[in-house]
Amino acid sequence: MTSTIAAVLALLEAPLADAHFELVDVDCAGIGTAAAAVRVFVELAENHPIPGRIDLDGVAAATLIVDDSPTERLALTELLHKHGYHVFTSESGDEGVAKAKELLPDLILMDVVMPGTNGFQATRALTRDEATKNIPVILCTTKDQETDKVWGMRQGAMDYLTKPVDPAALIAKIAAIA
Repeated sequence: MTSTIAAVLALLEAPLADAHFELVDVDCAGIGTAAAAVRVFVELAENHPIPGRIDLDGVAAATLIVDDSPTERLALTELLHKHGYHVFTSESGDEGVAKAKELLPDLILMDVVMPGTNGFQATRALTRDEATKNIPVILCTTKDQETDKVWGMRQGAMDYLTKPVDPAALIAKIAAIA
């Protein structure tokens, strides 16, 4: 395995600094050489674009999911991966604000009801910070009252969805923001 990795890196050494790579789930059995594997991945990337994603110079959009529920994080992560997004996660509002400042993702999906800093407070902090104010935030929450939606939008959220989140609606809202 190590020799295969070394061979791939040696093969790609020159263009590696300018290239963007993403792990993909492809069965490589029978491909043979590292060069053949690279050709397969390049062909997949060129011939099978991923629809519905925010595209920044050919790089899949980075999305930060901030939710204290492991189940919700997993469900959203799987949905977004299926649509070609890179996903990062945080378990709390404070951690989400810190990761957003560190990663500067293209989009943030924010829960509201979390211990400590809630999603409204985290959204307000992000949208008022010079470094993160242009990152769109979509609130995804169980809070379904109209006053909650209005309050969330006043904190700077671009959109608001109630849980359980309809996958098609979420992907449509993300596409609309792009």
